[in-house]
Amino acid sequence: MQFKEVIGQRNLINKLIRLYEDGRVPHLQLFSGIEGTQKLALAIAFGQYINCKNRQYFDDATVDGLTADSCGVCP
Repeated sequence: MQFKEVIGQRNLINKLIRLYEDGRVPHLQLFSGIEGTQKLALAIAFGQYINCKNRQYFDDATVDGLTADSCGVCP
């Protein structure tokens, strides 16, 4: 799953990307909220982004408001 598949949450996604790129990812991430807020999808997409070897970076957040995403091909 990629960030572009997560509905909404673009500000949060870009914050998670910045945390990772700045090397400030805490050892624990807690995704909480009411049902239907894409918590599981966001957690899976973030895990894939962290482990991806071929991340894609976008200029000026032109891809649906995203600044980066995983390649979507990594196992």
